[in-house]
Amino acid sequence: MFVEPTTAMPASGKQIIIEIPGEGYAIKIVGSTAEMAFLIGLTPSIYPMPMPKKAKLYGLVRGGLKFH
Repeated sequence: MFVEPTTAMPASGKQIIIEIPGEGYAIKIVGSTAEMAFLIGLTPSIYPMPMPKKAKLYGLVRGGLKFH
């Protein structure tokens, strides 16, 4: 996985690495509307969650490797 370190929230639809208080580190997709920002899980069964106020952004996922 290739990660570009950043602390600026990227545009909607981008994958990020984020630390969520009480849950640990995760790769999520950023979503946003005019009213709020939210996180979308990589598995379809996980519903979007509001962006936690104390979440810490570590980087933007730029690419990755898949092993089969």
